[in-house]
Amino acid sequence: MPRGDKTKEPAFRMWREGKSLEEIQEKIREQSETQAGSVKGWIRDWERGAQGTWTPRLKKSKASQEISLNQQDCKVGGLGPYAAQVEATLADLGVDLHAQRNVELDLEDRPNKTPRAFCVAIEIPERVILVIKPQGGPDDWRALFHEAGHTEHFAHTSPSLTMEEKRLGDNAVTEGWAMLLEHLTIDPAWLERRLDFARPHEFAAEGATQLLWLVRRYCAKLLYEIEYHAVPDVTVMRPRYVELLSGALKVTPSDTDYLGDIDDGFYASQYLRAWAFESQLRAFLREKFGSAWFTRKDAGSLIRELWTEGQKPTADEILEDVTGARIDLGAVAERIREALAAG
Repeated sequence: MPRGDKTKEPAFRMWREGKSLEEIQEKIREQSETQAGSVKGWIRDWERGAQGTWTPRLKKSKASQEISLNQQDCKVGGLGPYAAQVEATLADLGVDLHAQRNVELDLEDRPNKTPRAFCVAIEIPERVILVIKPQGGPDDWRALFHEAGHTEHFAHTSPSLTMEEKRLGDNAVTEGWAMLLEHLTIDPAWLERRLDFARPHEFAAEGATQLLWLVRRYCAKLLYEIEYHAVPDVTVMRPRYVELLSGALKVTPSDTDYLGDIDDGFYASQYLRAWAFESQLRAFLREKFGSAWFTRKDAGSLIRELWTEGQKPTADEILEDVTGARIDLGAVAERIREALAAG
């Protein structure tokens, strides 16, 4: 089966910035080890639990169980309480959701509606639709806020930009904005303010373990995809897939996924850069505006101004302009370490 050289994809060139594949692979391995080193105790619990009974550290927290039970009515009655919190959070940032004629929320439960939440930017910025099917529990919060980040980014994009600047460019940008709102749902300050949460740090620590799992998985995925696109016969990659993913996650994946678990255009790199972008931007916002930055209109003014730039700048360019720093995946490890220590 003929395959093009995916390492020449524009998305991957943006990640590489002229570096060799070997340099990129080594950097990812280094960052992955940094993450593991920052949470050694948790990883040890995971390694023990992965072989049989889950350890207490990996069990669903009481805080998570409570939010799941308290929100089960939303699975039947719709996403009203969730939408109200999105509306209130955006209002604190200076966004009037009801006044946005270009934003549509499709929150109702319908037969055959896909359970996966998504944002449809039909015309940017003239018509942007957020679609989600209520499932119940904290996953609805995360999905709704994530897609709200995409929605507001596209809805605020300047209409004067070219099509390429609205829709193409560096997808770590729009993924980063989505994660900035999504991760409010595991931010202790937001949980206390918006949900009157009893144990916010415990729940935030659980969210950090999920983030750790995802980041380590995508580090392994990117390493795998780089190797996959370099071999003449992809069937030899079946055992390598298991080796890399199990090494990162301490859970053995099925080798039947070695062909299917691949994203187009090295999109795994965009997620990794987006997690770093969000972590660094959040740290900047907390330092400049305080831990409750999401309640500050001046913080919202900065974010809305950056949203108007659409997909024109790269995530690196935005970070450098706002914070003076370049993307560093180590910031994600620091964020995870902080949350686990507090939980």
